[in-house]
Amino acid sequence: MTATIDKSTVTHLVQADTTRETYIGWSSWKLSEAGSHWPADFLYLSKREYYHHLDEIDAGIKNGFYYNEKFLRKKGKKQLFEAISSQLGLSDIQSSRALSIFMRENLSDWGIRMEIVAWSLCAYMVHSDENDIRKCHPQCGDGSEERFDQVANSLHISHNQQLSVYSKVQQLLLA
Repeated sequence: MTATIDKSTVTHLVQADTTRETYIGWSSWKLSEAGSHWPADFLYLSKREYYHHLDEIDAGIKNGFYYNEKFLRKKGKKQLFEAISSQLGLSDIQSSRALSIFMRENLSDWGIRMEIVAWSLCAYMVHSDENDIRKCHPQCGDGSEERFDQVANSLHISHNQQLSVYSKVQQLLLA
């Protein structure tokens, strides 16, 4: 006798629940409550692990035991860009314009580290803004903004990479 699976009942996680209408509140428990355990024969014996699991399901991070990889990649990409743009001191308008471009691009087609593209996009946004007097083009030399050089050095971006990716970003945005 073989068992068959009714594929119409199997659901896949399509999109994260961004409204988060369910509040479980496990993270604010006292340590004595959170450290307690269920008697036995339960999915997670620790109550804290169980409610953390439910919270991840509610957030759309996972469906059962399967993680929503697309959602996590998108979230990580956004957080990376926000970290770099805040270090570079972009204005809210510059940051939001650059973030929308960064998020819509499929960077796996570029074959370049995301950090380099994010840095170059931020540099282009500042350089092309008429209201911003900072010099951040990779060819500015000694007169360039020190903050951009520091961030590029901390991200291990060579000068050749700065020039190459900056020109790719410029071609993308001027096309």
